Amino acid sequence: MLKKRHPDVYTEGVLSIGSGASDLNAQVTQFLRTIGPTIPKIEALSRHLSTDVPTYLRSFQKTFPDFHCHDPVYFMVSFGAFDGATRFIGGRPALLFGVDVIAEVHDADDLGAFFDHELFHAYHRQIMPEARMGMGGPLFHALWEEGLATYVSQVLNTQVSERQILGRPKDLAQRVKPLLPKIAGELLQKMDDTSPAEYRTFFLGNNGREDIPPRSGYYVGLLVARELNKMLNLQEMAALQGEQLRDSIRKILQDFTASN
Repeated sequence: MLKKRHPDVYTEGVLSIGSGASDLNAQVTQFLRTIGPTIPKIEALSRHLSTDVPTYLRSFQKTFPDFHCHDPVYFMVSFGAFDGATRFIGGRPALLFGVDVIAEVHDADDLGAFFDHELFHAYHRQIMPEARMGMGGPLFHALWEEGLATYVSQVLNTQVSERQILGRPKDLAQRVKPLLPKIAGELLQKMDDTSPAEYRTFFLGNNGREDIPPRSGYYVGLLVARELNKMLNLQEMAALQGEQLRDSIRKILQDFTASN
């Protein structure tokens, strides 16, 4: 039924990225087997979204008053694929919220930080529409996109712990810290790589690597943004692009690589 109503949304290309499922049918089957205990929380979340999201938007616009979201926004069951994501739907970028995963991994006290992270992605696309970010763009763009969004959500929500800001896995920072020179060195070597496999290594939950924690790019990107905030304010950081952005990230990764 969902696929019939929204054929562009309920596809393997939208839902299977990062889920680890072999195909969409397997993903849905696994979801239906395990979702039962979370259904009351999903229903409660859905009841509050219509009033809470405008509040989050107004709060975000206090820092970024020129933000106007023109992307389509979907609140949907993602069958375990994501809490928030950007996908191309009908040939244009769209902001997707998976209420099932939001209900599973987020609590009321960190929802504001979660929405600030996703709203910043939309704002970043607004002011840099030509930038190739996410999967398919150069790896340093993805590092900046996710790292800066994570940092912005932390700055705007100082009452929320770093662990909550980073999301899954819960021990991401602890696992990455001792490996920072190694991970930064690999990112440095692959800054311009555009392959989905390298994006998966650093930004997806099923990265297939034993030596690098999944989603390590979020924490390294957070550290990169934190360093740049010593020289630039949030608005200046959001507008950073091109060779200036690449060179700034390169220098910071070099410092991280030499930190052992």
